Amino acid sequence: MFKKIIISTILFLFAGTTVSLFAQNEAELTKQKNLKQAKILYNDAVNKINEKRYQEALVKLNQAAILAQDFDLVFLQRGKVKFEMKDYTGAMTDFQKVITLNPALGEAYWAMGYTLLTKDTSQLSKAIDYFTQAISNSYEEAWVFYYRGLGYLLQKQYQKALSDFSAAIEKQPNYALAYHERGSAKMLISDYQGAIYDYRSALNYMPNLVYAYNNMGNCLIKTGDFNGAINNYTAAITIDPDYYKALNNRGAAKMQTGETEKAAEDINGVLTTQKEYAKAYNNLGNTKVKLKDLKGALEDYNKAIELDKNFGIAYLNRGLVKELQGDLDGACKDWKMAEQLKTEEAQKFVKECK
Repeated sequence: MFKKIIISTILFLFAGTTVSLFAQNEAELTKQKNLKQAKILYNDAVNKINEKRYQEALVKLNQAAILAQDFDLVFLQRGKVKFEMKDYTGAMTDFQKVITLNPALGEAYWAMGYTLLTKDTSQLSKAIDYFTQAISNSYEEAWVFYYRGLGYLLQKQYQKALSDFSAAIEKQPNYALAYHERGSAKMLISDYQGAIYDYRSALNYMPNLVYAYNNMGNCLIKTGDFNGAINNYTAAITIDPDYYKALNNRGAAKMQTGETEKAAEDINGVLTTQKEYAKAYNNLGNTKVKLKDLKGALEDYNKAIELDKNFGIAYLNRGLVKELQGDLDGACKDWKMAEQLKTEEAQKFVKECK
């Protein structure tokens, strides 16, 4: 009797083990079948993405994600589709899922950083960290360095920005936007000749890049080449007649060459469509000072300050007009305000005040 019980127990245990192994095999076969179907759906979705049929691609990727919940590329592509559909929160959820599934996949970190940079520039440090992680995981594409450089540029870390833009150009020598932003970084550290070189390089690869013409004009003004600046602003306006900033800047440059009436014509042209553009009112005030219309100039500076309470140059200029009108107390008040707003030129005028 004792022997029979032992034998029965052993048979029961073996039988249980056999069922368990069978179930595991079935589960593995189902998993492989689901993965195969998920890959078909994934490939179909990629084709639809290439055709910009994002909603249809999303449906396919949702189905694939249900079938294969550890298929990292499905979540990566789905995140990209959500990004294109401006669902940034959903995109970041998917990118984080990819990072969890495959921490070595550098592209997922890049995608997360790019989405953060697009969605909310207040999170620059986090975006930069993701770009750095992407590079650490061997995702060293030119655009990763470019966008990390943009992050540094927005943080005013100009040397780091320069380094990243240079790395992007080294990897992609025809990267027009990288030349342009490197030029902007150089301009911000007062390397105007270096900036001009980079803006010209950008235009070699992207001849219709209006911002490069405008910014090169700004640099030429800093070097005293006002006619060269006017030519660049004119080129920008020719490409994009609605580019009011270039028109305003051309007006300012014309004033420096003594073409005061033509300068006023450009600036008034800006104000026909951009009635809230404080810089145009400031420049128009400058032309009126040149034309001895102090009352009109004062009105323009008042308007500029009304539109932008932190416009230091407008306070400085208004103070100069008040001084010419004999209102030294009013002038000093404006100059002191300009100084508080870190307008360097204001310091020498504040010295005249009691």
